Amino acid sequence: MVKAYAKSFQNMGGEIRDSDVKKILPDGDGWQIITDDGIFYCNHIVVAAGPWSNQLIKPLGYDFPLFPMRGYHQHFKVQNENTINHSLVEVDKGFVMGPMQQGIRITTGAEMTLIDAKKNVGQLSDVVAFAKKILPLNNSVENEPWCGSRPCMPDMKPVIGAAGKHANLWLAFGHGHQGFTLGPITGRIIEELIHNKPTIVDVSPFNAQRFSKIE
Repeated sequence: MVKAYAKSFQNMGGEIRDSDVKKILPDGDGWQIITDDGIFYCNHIVVAAGPWSNQLIKPLGYDFPLFPMRGYHQHFKVQNENTINHSLVEVDKGFVMGPMQQGIRITTGAEMTLIDAKKNVGQLSDVVAFAKKILPLNNSVENEPWCGSRPCMPDMKPVIGAAGKHANLWLAFGHGHQGFTLGPITGRIIEELIHNKPTIVDVSPFNAQRFSKIE
C-alpha cells in the first residue's frame, strides 16, 4: 500500500528522495534542508520524521514531549504442524500471534524507553517461550527480532499543524501506533492548512501550542 501511495504521488508530479537530513534552516521566506547528498530549497517544509522529529526542530527552539513507544516482533517458519489461518490473541500474556507473508509473527506489548536505547528482547523471549507451548515454532526467520519505535505524545494525540514560531514550518508527527492508518488524512489536513483551505476536521486538538513550552 505504501508503494501504491508513493507511485500515485509520483504520477501527480511528486519526487521522492532518500536522504539523511542533517539540518533544516530558515532561508528568507522559505527553508533549506541540508542532507547527506546536497542542499534543497523550498517555500514550505513539513516535519514528519516520527520519533526523530524533535531532533530536527530542537535547534529551531522547539522541545516537544515526544517519546518513543517501542515494539518488537519475530517471525517463525510455517510448517504443516503449525499452520494457522487467523491471528491468536493471548490477553493474559500480552501478545498476538498471526500468519504473515514472512511467517508466523509473534508481537509484544509496548516498551517505554529512549530512542537510542539498546534492544531489550526480554519481553519477546518470554512470550515466544509461551507461544511455543501453543504451536511448534522451531525455526525463526530473522537472525534477530525486529524492533521499532512509535512516536507518542503524553496525551496520545498527534501534533498536526503550524509550528508556531516560524512561518511555513508545519508539523505532522506523534501518531503512536496509528501512523500508517492516519498518514493519508494527516497529509490531506496539512495540504489544506498550507493552502489556507477549510480543514476536513477540527485540528485545534492537535495544535503544537497545546504544550507549555511552545508559545
